[in-house]
Amino acid sequence: MYLVYSVDTFLIKKQVNKIVKKELEQNSETEIHEYSWLDSNLNLVLQDVRTRTIFDDPKIIILNDCYFLTDKKLSEKEKKQKDYNNQMLEILNTNNENLTIIFTVCYEKLSKKAKISKEFQDKCKVIEIPELTDKQIFEYVEKKFQSSGKEISNKDINYFLSQIPNDLVVINNEIQKLSALNNEKITRKVIDDNLTRYAEVDIFKLSDYFINDEVSNFIHEFKNYIDLNNDFINLIYLLASNISFTRDCLILKKQHKSEKEIAELLKAHPYRVKMVLQKNNKLDIEALNDKILILYNLNNLLVNGQLNSEIISEIELLKTMKGVK
Repeated sequence: MYLVYSVDTFLIKKQVNKIVKKELEQNSETEIHEYSWLDSNLNLVLQDVRTRTIFDDPKIIILNDCYFLTDKKLSEKEKKQKDYNNQMLEILNTNNENLTIIFTVCYEKLSKKAKISKEFQDKCKVIEIPELTDKQIFEYVEKKFQSSGKEISNKDINYFLSQIPNDLVVINNEIQKLSALNNEKITRKVIDDNLTRYAEVDIFKLSDYFINDEVSNFIHEFKNYIDLNNDFINLIYLLASNISFTRDCLILKKQHKSEKEIAELLKAHPYRVKMVLQKNNKLDIEALNDKILILYNLNNLLVNGQLNSEIISEIELLKTMKGVK
């Protein structure tokens, strides 16, 4: 039995595929059944574990989303599954040499407190997959484009990575899309013309432009966001949230916290913390507080119906930026 965990679903899937491939090399007739601890009926999973194949061929059962093995705070839906610990233990204690079970969970670490987690860790081959470093992600993208016969500069790889979420599933999908184009060279223009627009990237850009008083860029990206989302109140909330995050990063940095410590304290991805500190390390914290206050006041006016014009709201945002009279 295997227990695979990581913070990246792509890396988990890659590891599971490696295990499955090894089993298939030994017997191509191996059956593969995949379930989710969150969404599947665990009684049916247990029944599948107990049932042998017609000709007693090998079988692989993959059970994803095993959050009962972590200290993750469970939602109401997830809490219902806690009643199935007996089934999970029976699955764990199954003795069938023709059955391979792979448990997976997308989480940073396994629980050291939960008794059931300890039992699983004792009886399974535990495979922890650390997330890729910035250098490894860069090299992965570079090799992917090279294998598809595309030419791309280091500068444009960095630009590509700056425009999408730090998620290997997303990164891989976008590489495949760009690789399918007729263009031999992947330039910044090709990336801009073909990359999927991600709302979170727009918000990060908007926050950066707003924080750094880049008026023309802010206006351009603001129009893009409104065209895509048409939700001004949510935009105000997201801007305030991201600027608050930037301010908190800067405060913790001044307290001599490392990037890793800041990420842990703010429960954020280390890459996001790194980028925020690189771009905004010289900003004035009081100026950020002023902008956050203005955003929250603007939000209150909108919610209470005292300000209902997007044009007026946009003007109020611009008035907070230096260089605008």
